[in-house]
Amino acid sequence: MYTNSKVVVLGGGTAGWLTALFVQRNWHRAQVTVIENPNQPPIIAGESGNTTFVTLLKHLRIDINDFIRQVNATPKLGGKFTDWNGVSTEFIHSLQTD
Repeated sequence: MYTNSKVVVLGGGTAGWLTALFVQRNWHRAQVTVIENPNQPPIIAGESGNTTFVTLLKHLRIDINDFIRQVNATPKLGGKFTDWNGVSTEFIHSLQTD
């Protein structure tokens, strides 16, 4: 990314703010602006429902325990996916944080 790059993230919430932080951490000189509607409540869509999210937090140097406390999150042990690979099938995915 170029030295004087300007990045605009449309939409706040978990995805928007983490995107802005990701850009800031990786391209230190970029100017990042987040545009969000203050009247729009955030959509809680289960972004943290996979181990990739934990990896992202580590990359952003965010302590997972502090994150859980600050956002009042409910830690997940895993997820069950019904009909994942056809009717009457199940897939259970365990989440590991380390």
